[in-house]
Amino acid sequence: MKKWLCILLAAVLLFGISLPALADEEETTGEGHAQAGGSPYSDGYATGDYIQNPRYDKYDVLKGIDVSIYQRTIDWAKVAADGVKFAIIRIGGRYSGTGAFYYDNNFEANIRGALANGIHVGVYFFSQAINQTEAVEEANYVRSKLGSWAGELTLPVYLDIEYINGAGRLHDANLTKTAQTNIALAFCNAIHKAGLKAGVYTSFLSFNISADALYSAGYSIWQAQWATSTSLQTWYDVWQYSSAGTVNGISGAVDLDFWYCANCLTGFTDIDPGGWYYDSVRYAVENKLFLGMSDTQFAPNSPMTREMFVTVLYRLAGNPATDAASAFQDVADPGAYYYQAVAWAAANGIVSGMGDGTFGVRRSITRQEMATFMQRYAKWAGLDVTSAGTGTANFSDKDEISSWAQNAMDWATERGMLLGMSAGELAPLGTSTRAQVAAVLMRLSVLLNK
Repeated sequence: MKKWLCILLAAVLLFGISLPALADEEETTGEGHAQAGGSPYSDGYATGDYIQNPRYDKYDVLKGIDVSIYQRTIDWAKVAADGVKFAIIRIGGRYSGTGAFYYDNNFEANIRGALANGIHVGVYFFSQAINQTEAVEEANYVRSKLGSWAGELTLPVYLDIEYINGAGRLHDANLTKTAQTNIALAFCNAIHKAGLKAGVYTSFLSFNISADALYSAGYSIWQAQWATSTSLQTWYDVWQYSSAGTVNGISGAVDLDFWYCANCLTGFTDIDPGGWYYDSVRYAVENKLFLGMSDTQFAPNSPMTREMFVTVLYRLAGNPATDAASAFQDVADPGAYYYQAVAWAAANGIVSGMGDGTFGVRRSITRQEMATFMQRYAKWAGLDVTSAGTGTANFSDKDEISSWAQNAMDWATERGMLLGMSAGELAPLGTSTRAQVAAVLMRLSVLLNK
């Protein structure tokens, strides 16, 4: 079957044929990610032969594989010794004919072996969902089969969307691009609500789905294109670049992947790997909440402005589409990076202005303003934001808190998002650095995902 697929892929390149994502009969052979865009390579990890997109210059490029029962028994110690840093492991799938679920009988052995040898793991589910209800059913199935392994995942839970040899229930459903995209989003939403990272695997060069919609919603993209470079313009976290790789410890061919997420700070010269803020800044960069101030400067000690903070909240929300227009005099340029974020936040009651018709652009955000914005954001996200009113009681400067911010400050300290400064002070009127905001936003993300 692989030989036939290679011939078909060659026809794609020669004649410009548009090829949908295909697979061998996944439920019987276990693998077969066949994607348009180039012939498979079998030269293992000759990374010099592959052209990485310069947008990932700040990222460590880690080598990985994706596996299922098709790879049979794997010697994970040899796999790790061969330089594999991560593995995306099939947990199960849905039959293309009956629509019934199946469990990958090698899943537990694979995830146990990978973790025991220091390999980061994610999982994937081979989908044949033809509506959003079925997508949620697939997500629930994955959650039930993961069990305690859910806490061991570093990479997302991926929905693997493919046709079966140009046939099967998904192929025959003849779904529109909107319908197929909504199915993927329904799966990811259900996984996200369970507190796990979510994403989608497919070839966006040929499959009927919107990569931009997934990225805008904050979900990971596992891009498949068997070539020396990729042409997808949307950001992606993993690139599957070959289906015919060889890795010690695995008999036969295996899919090869690059991961651009493990350490996103290598390009910043002002980040101390031993600094207290390192994990928080890495979280912010990896989740695309913050950008650097330049290609080499993150500026961890620079103050965070009001418009910067609102933009980060907007990205945390998944960059939701909005038709809202700004009513603030100093937020008048629709081309400004913060325009849509401020307009969205104001329309949803998350932020308010300075009382004089301005928002306060370029003004450093105070800690009590930050707490207020976060509490309103959490309420918008559907969280319980009630407060016992005792969170700030033991701080020596509690009387400096403005009356309009008191409830938010109590809530933020009670939830552990705002910690005291030195000498038992909360510093409600003080400003926060970009590193401090990264730490606070990581705590807020944990709260949102509980």
